[in-house]
Amino acid sequence: MLNALSSDLALGSVMTYIDLMDPLKTFLLGLS
Repeated sequence: MLNALSSDLALGSVMTYIDLMDPLKTFLLGLS
């Protein structure tokens, strides 16, 4: 139970990280 919860949390963190990095990458590419 705890293991499934932590892996779910990790996946959510990765998804959030990717969602944040995508606009940032687009912004940086737009500057160059």
